[in-house]
Amino acid sequence: MKKIFAVLVFALGSTSVFATPIGDTVRWQTGHTASSALDTDSTAIVGAGIEFPLFGGALTLDVDALGFTMSVNGAFGGGWVPGGDGGSALFRLSDIDWVDTPGRIIDIVYRHSFGSLFQGISFTDNSISWRIAEGPLDNNRLRVNWEVAHVPEPSTLALLGLGLLAFALRKRA
Repeated sequence: MKKIFAVLVFALGSTSVFATPIGDTVRWQTGHTASSALDTDSTAIVGAGIEFPLFGGALTLDVDALGFTMSVNGAFGGGWVPGGDGGSALFRLSDIDWVDTPGRIIDIVYRHSFGSLFQGISFTDNSISWRIAEGPLDNNRLRVNWEVAHVPEPSTLALLGLGLLAFALRKRA
């Protein structure tokens, strides 16, 4: 019995589960500071390839297991963020739920080629928002990698509790 218990604990303790958005439905919204609402609101299932090709593919968002890449080419409004009032374009990727194991975003690392037009980025447990000032955007890219904290599932906690109970009972005997 002790051998079976040890093998079971070792097998359960050695499994590795990775939270991934692959297979999840995410939401991407875009807008402008001149309007009170986000103009574009679409959803897609995360998989291979580009999930959100907007404006004939001139603005794209590709989500993968480690983060996402937003690309802008010159065909997007002549290479300019639309608006015309000197404001900013707003972007939000949300409803990022984690497939296979629960998780939440605890940190992001990003790099971009927008220069001084990039106005900042923020995040919550399951969404990321960023702003880009109006200006020339020909062939620019934003790459965001997220760090995910895994939230233990109730069954995992129950198994841990049973293992600790069995260990305590074993010491008493």
